[in-house]
Formats: sequence, C-alpha cells, structure tokens
Amino acid sequence: MSFLSGQGALLNWAKERTQDYSGVKPVKDFSDSWSDGTVFAAIVHSYAPHLIDWASISPSTPIENLRKAFTAAETLGIPALLDAEDFEHKPDQFSIITYLAGMYKHWHPDMVRGRTRSSSTIISGHWGDRHTSSPGPIKKG
Repeated sequence: MSFLSGQGALLNWAKERTQDYSGVKPVKDFSDSWSDGTVFAAIVHSYAPHLIDWASISPSTPIENLRKAFTAAETLGIPALLDAEDFEHKPDQFSIITYLAGMYKHWHPDMVRGRTRSSSTIISGHWGDRHTSSPGPIKKG
C-alpha cells in the first residue's frame, strides 16, 4: 500500500475540501492555485459556513477573498501566518504549505498527533472519508 507524502496528501485534502465549490480554482500546486483566495475561503467555509458568506467570494476580488478567509480562520484559532498582501506577487509555496498544515491540524488534531485512527480506513494513501481525511502518516524524526 502506498501513502501520499505529507505535502501530496495535504494538497489532496485541499482538493477534496474544495471540489464541490463553484468558482474555485482547481487545486494543482502550492502557488498559483491559491492566489485568488477562493481555495482558502472554500476550505474555511467547508468547516465553518457561518463565518464566510460564500456568495461574496469571487475570483475577481482576490485580496478581499484572502482577508475574509484569513480573518475567519483566525476567529477559529488558526494562527495568522499569512496576510492577503502576501499574495500580491507570486505566493511563497512553503508559506502556503505551513499555513495549510495549520488549518489541517486545527480541524484534525487527533489525526495529526496520531492518537486515533479508529473507524478510519486507509484509502488511496489517506485516512477516512473526503471530509475527515488526514494529510498522511506523520514521520517522527
């Protein structure tokens, strides 16, 4: 059985969380896919729809989308590691990966710590169903 790498599984998780949202750029990488803010907004909205008015999210307003997503995430306790202005130029992929990992850890703390995987199934290298999948096994180093 093959497992996705940490980054590959994290990218897969983002794809799964956002695939049903209209107007969201397809998640293909950790740089250009994130630039209009729709992916971040969709991930937050998928867990906390009361914090983002999805009708207000538009690919034509990237800075507003990013601000809404980051503000909503911070309200939930996710550290504000990025600012919308960070995306005015090509976003740094490692900053996106770090922030996305923080988002995942917030919503799946037991999966990240490896404390519980009960009733989960290993499917295509990640744990659980499309709404609770883990970014993959955590290697202790």
